[in-house]
Amino acid sequence: MLLKKLYSLCFFSSLLVAISFTGCIKEYSYEGGTATPPVVDTSTGPPVTPPAIDFGECGFCNSDRDSYEENRWSFKVGSSFLCGIIDTAILTPDRDGFTFFGPGSCPAITTTVITVYPGDQKLNKDYSKLTLSKVIFTYGELGLPKFLLSTQRDLPFSLTIESYNYQTKMAIGTFSGDVVSADGRTLQVSGKFKVKLI
Repeated sequence: MLLKKLYSLCFFSSLLVAISFTGCIKEYSYEGGTATPPVVDTSTGPPVTPPAIDFGECGFCNSDRDSYEENRWSFKVGSSFLCGIIDTAILTPDRDGFTFFGPGSCPAITTTVITVYPGDQKLNKDYSKLTLSKVIFTYGELGLPKFLLSTQRDLPFSLTIESYNYQTKMAIGTFSGDVVSADGRTLQVSGKFKVKLI
């Protein structure tokens, strides 16, 4: 009796193993002739123009449109006008480079950073209409992995010191050029600043 039960158990186990190996196998056959390659749709349709970048309106920036206010930056991109304060300005000890940055007014979690390398033009005397092309511009938002706007090496961007008073260390200027947005588009930026470079 025990031998009969073992025989039945082995038989059913073998049957289950056989079913599990053959139950999921799909069979294919080829009867000869020319094989037709699969059809792949390569049409892409007309290019889609992405919507214009719009950073919105900011009531705090209205006063910055036509005047230069001390320790302020502002710029226009697309249909948006953005502004903020400059809370930090650093001039290199050799006076051959400077950077300034600060938070935006709308929203306050944004920030602009501008770094300039005047090269041979050291800020050791008064200047007017000094245009510099070694400029890094970034506009970002805290917590985002990419800048919302940033300069790129192969795109033109310049900063002009409209006036620099060596005695007071006050620099008034403008900047403009092409930047790349976080989604890869090239946009035009034009702005201004007034900052004391100590």
